[in-house]
Amino acid sequence: ATLEQQAYPNLRGLPIGVAGKGSGERTVITAASMEAKKLGIRSGMSSWEAKRLCPELIVIPASYDRYIFTSKRIFALLERISPVIDVFSIDEAFARLDPTTTWDEAAQAGAQFKQLIRKYIGEWVTCSVGISYGKTLAKLASEMQKPDGMTLIRPEDFPRIAAIPPIEELCGIGYRLRPRLNQAGIFTIQELGRAPKDLLVKMFGPYTGTWLHDIGNGHDRDIL
Repeated sequence: ATLEQQAYPNLRGLPIGVAGKGSGERTVITAASMEAKKLGIRSGMSSWEAKRLCPELIVIPASYDRYIFTSKRIFALLERISPVIDVFSIDEAFARLDPTTTWDEAAQAGAQFKQLIRKYIGEWVTCSVGISYGKTLAKLASEMQKPDGMTLIRPEDFPRIAAIPPIEELCGIGYRLRPRLNQAGIFTIQELGRAPKDLLVKMFGPYTGTWLHDIGNGHDRDIL
């Protein structure tokens, strides 16, 4: 949706819904601008439902070729920051910095990447950067200050941050795990860390249970 606003300045500041396949009211909103999200529009809504919720919503057809082309350009810019990247989706990727990089240097690299996007992709296109010592926590950090923020989660930051977001904010805890964890009285990352490992292993098996216990205590071993 932001790329549409970048391409067409008259759409900037307006609630935009990018429509996927289908026609008329049977189309599905695949992306929404920040203005639309503030009004309750979410990806996956049918266009008629979105228009009922937000009559002023502007629904436009998706330009997939342009999105893919721009995505490749953005990832090429990321390779200027790090030669080792892991593409997670069309608009998300992980980058590995040198192990000797300090936290201040990592923040500078994140700021540099944001500047590269503004310079080469467009001044309306923003990027949220998350920096941490593992991929799971880096993704969590990237979600904390949208649409144009940068968050660092260092080991010493984890106890404070763990008390804030619900467990479903952790990548890997989706619609199957969340209800079972909630039923066990676990709603935050902090509560997940306090849960006995034996309980988690019993509920979810040795692999998932161990991962849940580790990440709940800030042990993120998912690295590039």
